[in-house]
Amino acid sequence: MEKPIEKILDLCLEKIKEGIPTEEVLRQYPDYADELKELLTIAKHIKDSPSPVPSDKGVASALLNLARHFNCKGKSPTKQDYPDCSIFRSLLGQGH
Repeated sequence: MEKPIEKILDLCLEKIKEGIPTEEVLRQYPDYADELKELLTIAKHIKDSPSPVPSDKGVASALLNLARHFNCKGKSPTKQDYPDCSIFRSLLGQGH
């Protein structure tokens, strides 16, 4: 069961996404303001952190493992060797 603070946090995040200043949002929930301020700060840090980028070696290793899985038998994997999934097409440079 969802706790009240979880529902309020979701509402606050939506309001902030809409452009309402954080302090104004916090004033709407004075009983939860201290806890919300901490949670909203954490959410901002998460949002602002850079997305991980896989190394070329990691991508190559993953593609080789997939090729083995789909029995490519030593040939370079092609789009047809993979399920219909956009991640594979983009990794292989074949667009969306």
